[in-house]
Amino acid sequence: MNWNIEELKELLSKVKNMSRTIETIFDMNVLNYMIYYLDSSWKFEGVEIGNSRYDECVLEFVSSNYDSIKKALLNFCDDKVKTRGLFFNTGMKSEKVDKTTSEFFKYYDENLFNQYLDLKDGSRICLMSKKYPDSQAKGKTFHLCTTGNCYVGVRFDKRIFSSSILVHELGHVHQLEGISDVYLRNRRTTSIWSEAFPIFLENFYATYLKNNGKKEMGERLEYENIDHFLALVDCMYTRYFSGDLEQFKHELKDRYPVIRLCSYFLAFHFANELLENPSYSKNLVDNFNFVIGRIDDNKILKAYGKEEVFSSPRKIIDRYRKSI
Repeated sequence: MNWNIEELKELLSKVKNMSRTIETIFDMNVLNYMIYYLDSSWKFEGVEIGNSRYDECVLEFVSSNYDSIKKALLNFCDDKVKTRGLFFNTGMKSEKVDKTTSEFFKYYDENLFNQYLDLKDGSRICLMSKKYPDSQAKGKTFHLCTTGNCYVGVRFDKRIFSSSILVHELGHVHQLEGISDVYLRNRRTTSIWSEAFPIFLENFYATYLKNNGKKEMGERLEYENIDHFLALVDCMYTRYFSGDLEQFKHELKDRYPVIRLCSYFLAFHFANELLENPSYSKNLVDNFNFVIGRIDDNKILKAYGKEEVFSSPRKIIDRYRKSI
């Protein structure tokens, strides 16, 4: 699976001929980046666009919830989970990734399944092993306001973990596909909860694999999800949450880890609800995907319960330990 570079160039040419708006400037940057990724000889002609809202959203949310986040991190600091002695390089060919991903989305949600098929049919998925320019990301979702379409890139290394990255990115697609309003797009991508649904999908994907003939793969992903969360907890507490709020504001340089950290808590809350009340959980997640970016992040936290959200990883971790 790969993007069609000629189609991307043609689309870029069309966007360049449109009136200069914030939407077309965003899209020119995205398309230039994607073409450059496929062809490093391409002359990158991006336009610098600041995104102060990204900083504002994180600081507003943490300022309102600093003590609660710090308390939650203390509950999981120095916590560790053991592996089941799994093979860390469990292989999976791209054809297998496609088949497994299709089956998972068809099982979980018909809309997600159809979105995945549309991405494949439109050459809007790229599986490549190379790194992204100036980024350590394993996957990226690119959204165009002028068309409302999303494109997905995955740094595919023929391992099972790469397949979960594709699932993760489809979570972003589900929230952005069809959006032409750049402001709604930005509110969704800068929300403190912007990674919650994709992480939830990864978690459920692991459960799906375990229950559908791929037990070892599912267990491997289950371990990785928890291990990544706990590693992030230790790192974030040491760097940003061991002091007070003013120290946090002074020390914070990279906002994305804070977004990922908070999103983990909500994702695990959704995962717990899925196991304890499946029918309710589906409605819960669907409602979340509608309201994210439309209402304040603190209102979302209040709706699901601050205590319930920030304590949610304990059930996930305890359930995993009992299964070892």
